[in-house]
Amino acid sequence: MQVYELLFELRGGASVTADAFFEYLKDLQYTPHAKIMVFADAGRIDAMATMNRLEMPRYVGFAWEIEELAVREDCRGIGTGTEFLMELIAEARREPRCRKIIVKTDSAVAKRLYRKCMAATELVVFQSQLNPC
Repeated sequence: MQVYELLFELRGGASVTADAFFEYLKDLQYTPHAKIMVFADAGRIDAMATMNRLEMPRYVGFAWEIEELAVREDCRGIGTGTEFLMELIAEARREPRCRKIIVKTDSAVAKRLYRKCMAATELVVFQSQLNPC
């Protein structure tokens, strides 16, 4: 339930029911190219990240893209996000074929976090929204 609560904070109110979210999580456990990582202290989840694996044949490897990263409101501003992001980067580095860890954001607050641990690029992102939830 703690992961669902963080999703609720991330979205400013979850637009899916808890049942729908847990059905999604059940399916996710069988998807090797996606994962949810959590940062916990004393059994309480303080932060979570959803990550997608992107294949990169030209680099004979792959990248992990952080799709969403959420930190509990009462854990913000005390280094929790930075520590969690550094752990995500360290874990990705341990995978011999992982070439990059990528994140895209338009949030000023999130940009401050990512600049502490990662290099900004001139990457331009194009997208088409499909099938909104």
